[in-house]
Amino acid sequence: MQLNEKQFKKIAPLLPKQRGNVKIPSLVIINALLYIAENGCKWRALPEKYGYWHTVYMRFSRWVDSGVIYTINSLIPNNNNGGNNGNN
Repeated sequence: MQLNEKQFKKIAPLLPKQRGNVKIPSLVIINALLYIAENGCKWRALPEKYGYWHTVYMRFSRWVDSGVIYTINSLIPNNNNGGNNGNN
């Protein structure tokens, strides 16, 4: 699963403003996190197209600490249950 620019624009306002010299755009970070979640790979096994694994990990860690990941996760539909959100 990969987000495109149009999909990313929906969640971009939820992301913190990047500081300093940001080498990896947030869209690439989100797609790297989706890759890890989908494939269950180790951080160090992240493909190079997503950038340096430690940079991705550190941004993820900051987003977890600030609650950003939980907010984004609440907006992503869960397709594991066939659209059933458990409110039957």
